[in-house]
Amino acid sequence: LSILKAIPDLVTIRDEDGTLPIEVACMRELQPDVIMAIALLDLPIDLDADESSTRAGFGGSWWYLNCDCDDMFVHIVREILEICDYQQKRALCFMKNRKGNSLMSRASPRCKRVLRKTLRFEERYEFVGSATKSSEEGVKIFEALDFGTDDEPWEDGRKVVLKYYGNENVYNHASSIIRNINLADSLFAEMRWFKSSTSESHSSSRIQRCIAIESPILTLRTIVTSMSKKKYRNDQERLSRYLSKTRKVFRMLGESICYLHDQGVIHGHLVLECCGKFDDGWKLMDIAGAQYSGRRMSLLVTGGASAPPEAVKFVKSRTSGKGKPILRDEVVASPSLDVWAFGKLMYEVLVGKDLVSLSKHAGINTSVDSFNVRTDEKYLYFLGNWNEEDIKNVVSDVEACGGGTLSADLISHCLCPYPDGRPKSMQSVLSHTYWSTSGSHRHSRSSMGGGNR
Repeated sequence: LSILKAIPDLVTIRDEDGTLPIEVACMRELQPDVIMAIALLDLPIDLDADESSTRAGFGGSWWYLNCDCDDMFVHIVREILEICDYQQKRALCFMKNRKGNSLMSRASPRCKRVLRKTLRFEERYEFVGSATKSSEEGVKIFEALDFGTDDEPWEDGRKVVLKYYGNENVYNHASSIIRNINLADSLFAEMRWFKSSTSESHSSSRIQRCIAIESPILTLRTIVTSMSKKKYRNDQERLSRYLSKTRKVFRMLGESICYLHDQGVIHGHLVLECCGKFDDGWKLMDIAGAQYSGRRMSLLVTGGASAPPEAVKFVKSRTSGKGKPILRDEVVASPSLDVWAFGKLMYEVLVGKDLVSLSKHAGINTSVDSFNVRTDEKYLYFLGNWNEEDIKNVVSDVEACGGGTLSADLISHCLCPYPDGRPKSMQSVLSHTYWSTSGSHRHSRSSMGGGNR
């Protein structure tokens, strides 16, 4: 070892048979610290450098331990990775040999698992795809696989959504809501909040603030998009089953919102994407944008998709003199916001079309990720002028699609243009006769409702 330390390049030199010093050490079953020392001297990166630059001619020992030893020295591989920062770990895991083969693809099974785990964010999340921007300020969204912890592992990983918060105040608010509410497992998707240390972060220059949200098998958006197809709507037996099952989902959503309201919290962004099907049933997802009742809140978590009429104000234009519709930056959090959103969601599920269509992206299959009403004047104008005539159209559409008179009555009350005219609470919504009458889904007509307004 003293010779190798004095002349470290010796660890890269093969003998006349083409054998590296690390191979000799392993075959002779030398002490683990000797094998470790050789491997460290022959790493393809300089551990003492500020940046993980590669070293030409080095790395043969690292490749040998990972790919040619049948996992006999996986403990040494793990120890070496433990002393590296995140960027160094990436360089070691994605090392390539002279033929262009990657270490990750050629590593033996146990070593490969160690390599994959070391690349995981917080040692449990593997990213799937690139980031997408959220409507929320400074928030990026990643799809990932959660492999759990050593105490509670998920062998194949489970799908989650990771929300990265660039704004500390936004993160603190979102995580405090989750921390302070005792969420019922039967009603809400699992959520986890944490801050990553700089040594383990994808960015060593700042702390990453994250909320992990369990991903569903599918969302209500997926179901509604499928059922909006004419061939399914014309199949009376299929439609009848659909309408019957949706009432159970509506009930779950209503109870979830009522659960939040009982704890003084307003969800504020209830849309089709917020309701997901999990192994143990349907649940409400992502309350990170919620707010305490009586405080001001933004409706842009979902691009304004759940905004009620009172969220629109008209500002007179200096040029034309006409009122221009603008979505308010904030509104006061109150139960009426969720009551409106609940009625809107019920309408869209039963009728199979948007309550109000985006002018550029009309259609029920418009995902909430691309939904942004702030720049859609036509949408805002229609929403801001929501009136009794629109309520009559809602009733007609719900009855025409087979939803029944009771569901039409409940939805029309929830979608009252004025907050004071809506049910005062979600408990009032859940007390409606719609829930207790088995005939609430009887078809009043066999025809479909009209087109998008």
